[in-house]
Formats: sequence, C-alpha cells, structure tokens
Amino acid sequence: MSIKKNVLFVGSFKDECKDGGFGGVMFACSSLVQSELSQYYNWILIDSSSVSVPPPNVVIRSLFALKRMSKVIYSLLFKKVDVVLLFLGAGTSFTEKGTMALFGKLLRKKVIIAPISGHLLDEIYKINIKSIFIKWVMQSSDVVVCQSSTWLNIFSEKFPSKETDKYVIIENWVDYRVYASLNSRYSENKRYFLFLGWIDEKKGVFVIIEALKIIDSVLPKDVVFYFAGSGADVDNLTRKIEQYNLLNRVEMLGWVKGAEKLKLLGKTEVVILPSYVEGYPNTLVEGMASGNAVIGSTVGGIPDLLENGRAGLIIKEGNIEELAKAILYFANFPEKVNEFALIGQKRVRDYNDISYAIKQFKKIL
Repeated sequence: MSIKKNVLFVGSFKDECKDGGFGGVMFACSSLVQSELSQYYNWILIDSSSVSVPPPNVVIRSLFALKRMSKVIYSLLFKKVDVVLLFLGAGTSFTEKGTMALFGKLLRKKVIIAPISGHLLDEIYKINIKSIFIKWVMQSSDVVVCQSSTWLNIFSEKFPSKETDKYVIIENWVDYRVYASLNSRYSENKRYFLFLGWIDEKKGVFVIIEALKIIDSVLPKDVVFYFAGSGADVDNLTRKIEQYNLLNRVEMLGWVKGAEKLKLLGKTEVVILPSYVEGYPNTLVEGMASGNAVIGSTVGGIPDLLENGRAGLIIKEGNIEELAKAILYFANFPEKVNEFALIGQKRVRDYNDISYAIKQFKKIL
C-alpha cells in the first residue's frame, strides 16, 4: 500500500459566506477535499475565507493573515508536508499566499499555485514593486494552475519558463450530474433571464438595467429578469429599477443557494454575466451545465468558456447596445436558446466536470 502524500492546502473551506452565499472558490476547494483525491492525499487544511463581506479593516485583516501565516509555517516545519497547494486571488490575497509559496520553496517543498482573480491582470501589467513580487512568486512555483488557455498564454508570456509542464490548464469545475437533469423551465408561462452573483457595478449589473431600459418596450412581455445575489450595489440597483419603471420586468431575489439555486437555474432560459473583470466565472459554468443559453463579456477566461461565441453570446464589457441586442436575440428566437444551450451543456460536460479536474490534479499533486 502506497503512503499518502501530505498536502498543505490553503483555500476556502467554509459552508457559506457570512451573508449566506456560496462562492465558486468555496466549492472548488471543498469539492477537491471531499473527492476521491482523499484516497491518495492527506489534507492539511488552512481556511482563508474572508470573515465578512465587505472585508473588515486592514488591522483585523492583518491579524487574520498573521494567524494563517503562523499555521502555514508551523505545518511546514513540523507536519512533513510534501506539497503546498494555494488558491490565491489578487491584492492582499496574492501577497499573503505568495509569501507562503516562497516560504514553501525555501523549505524545498513542491509548490502549486492556482490564481483565480481577474483583477490579477491589472497587477501583472503594472510596473511596480507588486508586479516584481508577482513575477518572483510565479517563477518560483513548481506548477501554476491556469483557468483557461487565455490565462496560460498570459502567464507563459509574462513569466516564461523552461519547464514545459509548469503551466497547466484546469478549468473551473462543477458536478455536472447535479445540473444536467434540471429541466423545468417550460412548465411556466414566464421566460426567465438570470443574473446570479455579487450585485456589484464591476459585475455589469447596471449594464443589464441600462440595456433593459432601451428594449423594454419591444421585449416580449413574458420575459422576466431575476437578479439573484447580494452586494454593495443592491440599493443603487433597486433605485435604478424603480427609476426606469422596470418593476414589472425585474425581480430581486437576494442570495439563493443549494436546492433553491438549482430550482432557479432549472426554470431559467438565459444566464447573463456582463462583467468588467472576471477570471473564469462559475456562474456561467453552472448556467451552461443546467441547459441555459448564456451571455458573457470579453474578459478573463469567458471567451474560452464560450468558445469565442460558439457556446454562448459574447459582448464587449460595458457595451449596453451589444447586450441589448443579445438579450433581444434570445428573447425573439427561442430556438437559438435551445441551440446554444445544447452546445454549452456538452462543453461543460466535456471540460468542466469535477471528474476531469480530479484527473488533472492527480497528475500535478
């Protein structure tokens, strides 16, 4: 019987966010730990979930970061760690986890990092101390998990390596079986278009409302828009909906999760995410897995997921007119909804099911 490797895994392992949501990073980390990988690896888990949304002040965040860092150092020194696996974002997240990665390399451990934030692009292309630090971490790590081919191309161009297996594509994953059987959308007299995620300007929520303002008078009356989520701009968005007299067209649902979210995805026809910044959004993956057509923007790994327009409609981020046309396209041609939905669902089944991710992680851990 082979001896299991000890993997120090720093990521998000809570059951839900403080406000009841369940983020893509939480699912990604927890699903790996709960998968068959546990037959081959012993997990040493250090949770790095945010304690609140929005985050607390810098002093409190620093105290939590120091606590996590002390746990990492203790584990590296006294727990016979073989591999360090770090899910890291941008900003302070990258600074903290990047420091952990460098400390792991100092102690001759295998270090695997998985950058997950679209905001990291801004930091990579700036010329300052932070970009130098990012380069140091990237080049020091043994493996960099890339969310899509776009991310792989960016990383390999900015941080070239002689190692051919340094950059590995593992796209965000879901349990495809959970979503594939959802099919209740045609049992109602309404047709639902859905935004699912943080209610935040950077997610493009106001772009959706501005597009609806333009096309409301010509949009079929049975088309209803759901906004499912919470965030800093809930009140501003609600006021905008009222200002544009869209109360009969738009419903604010708050966070949905678990069975409630699955039911919502099951009766939706189109999922919309016109973000200004993204890495590789789980919202669109879940929407496609559920048999929805999707509309996304030209940021991060979205064009890769949507196969440059083959598996979903793509608009330029912030372009209200393009989004309005995309919404009308799906609203007026239901057969196109079905056509894109079938392509997207197959795409997720082939490349975004958790079974595929597990195979890839077995190769790199």
